[in-house]
Amino acid sequence: MTAPRATRLVRLLFAAGALPALATFSLAAPDSRISSPTPVKNFSLPFFNDDGFHTMLIRGREALIANPARVELTDMTLSLYSGDATRA
Repeated sequence: MTAPRATRLVRLLFAAGALPALATFSLAAPDSRISSPTPVKNFSLPFFNDDGFHTMLIRGREALIANPARVELTDMTLSLYSGDATRA
């Protein structure tokens, strides 16, 4: 896992534990090109390891991309997986 991605993951996990109803975190990637003028509704974002197995799944009712360094999530669910074929 690259350093910027690891930083995002740590911040995401902190936000999930600290603010379950409305998680806010920084993407921390200054070169991020993500943007949306309107909220993203009912999203699902899977993550996989280098072997192609699920490591986590983020779902939410709404994601508002305030700017490339800030995303606000509403009703977020974070599922963590074993990262192997069992998908435990």
